[in-house]
Amino acid sequence: MCGMPNRLVLEQTRTVPVSVEDAFRGTLTHLAPACHRRYGLIPPVSRVTDNVGDWGTVGSTRTLVLSGIGSLREEVVRVDAPNSLGVSMSHITGPLSALVAQIQSDLLFIPVGTGTRITWRYALHARSALTTPALTVIGWSWRGYARQALEELSELLVA
Repeated sequence: MCGMPNRLVLEQTRTVPVSVEDAFRGTLTHLAPACHRRYGLIPPVSRVTDNVGDWGTVGSTRTLVLSGIGSLREEVVRVDAPNSLGVSMSHITGPLSALVAQIQSDLLFIPVGTGTRITWRYALHARSALTTPALTVIGWSWRGYARQALEELSELLVA
């Protein structure tokens, strides 16, 4: 394990038949509700609390409460509307907190024909060198979780 990075970068993509502007705005509103189903080790988001600021502006924060036990605090750290949004996730509680110290999430919106390709990039930062190998298992779960969330998001964006 010598030299193994303490983070794992993952990516999931989906093309939706809406403009970049509509995809960006709709994702701000609908991504958390689209994460309502468990996949592997990743629990669904049951509710969003503690909103501070206008979500989608740098410095705004909120807490995602996960089904069962656990939560994490999201903070918008970068905005280039309607092209990208960067979110830092910290204050992770519940079972995931033993393995993951922080998560960086980036959403990229790229015009493709008459629609938009949404790329959701996740960088999981291990709590320690000992928990780094577990990132692979969490990553497998996240890929499925993100795929089903982007499918749901797509349905919400075109509704």
